[in-house]
Amino acid sequence: MLVAATRGKRLAACSLTLLVLSACGPSAQSSSSSVATGQRRTITTPAAGFVGTSTLKLVSATQGWVVSEAGVAWTGDAGQRWIRRSPPAVSVSDIRGSFFLDATHAWLSASVGADLVVFRTTDAGVVWRIAKLALLGTEYTEHGAPAYVDFVDPTHGWVVAFHTCAGGCQTADLYRTVDGGATWEKSSIPEGNPLRFSSPSSGWTYASTLGADHGRLVVSSDGGHSWHDQSIAMPGGYESWQRGWRLPTFTSAEEGILPAELLSRDAFALAIYVTHDGGKTWQAGTPISGSQPYALPEVSVLSTTTWIAAYADGRTLATRDGGRTWSPGVGRGFRGLREVSFVSSRLGWASLPRSEGQCGFIDGIFPNGPPPSSCRQYFQLMRTIDGGGTWSEVQVALASG
Repeated sequence: MLVAATRGKRLAACSLTLLVLSACGPSAQSSSSSVATGQRRTITTPAAGFVGTSTLKLVSATQGWVVSEAGVAWTGDAGQRWIRRSPPAVSVSDIRGSFFLDATHAWLSASVGADLVVFRTTDAGVVWRIAKLALLGTEYTEHGAPAYVDFVDPTHGWVVAFHTCAGGCQTADLYRTVDGGATWEKSSIPEGNPLRFSSPSSGWTYASTLGADHGRLVVSSDGGHSWHDQSIAMPGGYESWQRGWRLPTFTSAEEGILPAELLSRDAFALAIYVTHDGGKTWQAGTPISGSQPYALPEVSVLSTTTWIAAYADGRTLATRDGGRTWSPGVGRGFRGLREVSFVSSRLGWASLPRSEGQCGFIDGIFPNGPPPSSCRQYFQLMRTIDGGGTWSEVQVALASG
């Protein structure tokens, strides 16, 4: 998000679906235990109601994870069949965050009783191990506060944990693990925003500047122990625009992209920076236009040079030369797609916000506080097999096992 005046609207929209953002607490050298997910049984979920953000992660053309109203689910056949893989006795409302590294490794942070815990699995959710992080309600954690989780491999990970404070402050601590989440040590971070590491040492986040929420790009080269601003030039012809950073995506230790939202008085664009030296330097490509910040596309990286930019209305753009040129797709049909991601040039997944009952909101925003009890919001899983040309609903029946 670029300008402070729009920050409240963006946060309000996110708060509607915050159930699976994570929260963690102070450093803990706690013992771990393990639990199995139990016997298989069939569970049908209403319209595959996905809750929360960052809940959809396809790690290959056939394997992936989701968090639905019925819990955590895993597929090994491109979504034709989903298996419930939630930790026992943990409801979706208990989950504070999720991170899915690959087909077998995943992490969940959750509130269990008076404790904040992290569940971890190395076998696609058949068995979950537990590590206690903190007591809920301490100065480091708020009972329902969001946090953000990132892992670069099965052992090195980070959690951004908000402090308890009034007024929506962005104060947070960073917690780091080097043993897959069994133990955590406390570090620091400039603000309570998401982060992305490309290696056990190199990571990025963003912070606020005057008039722009995500105006500073902040980098660590020591695993999150210290942070400093990274200065990157504006794209040519856009020097007077404002800029708000997204997080980078890396295809190797050296190759990656870094999107940035650009804003002028009456125009919006998405610039995509490229690095060939592990993020030490970044070069901007030709920006992609959008009608407003919320209409700017999400970018899926298929390889170093092949990317797909997917708009919320189903339109797509594709590049095969690292952003130098773009060709339009023929997407159509559904408006408001979120979490759009492609795992190949043709196979893509997305979530579509849905609501039932008397919700009374406009553009996903409740002007007078939280949604009424008569309003049910959820996310419908969507899939395309023609590169975004058409999208279809995926009805999900979960089997526990």
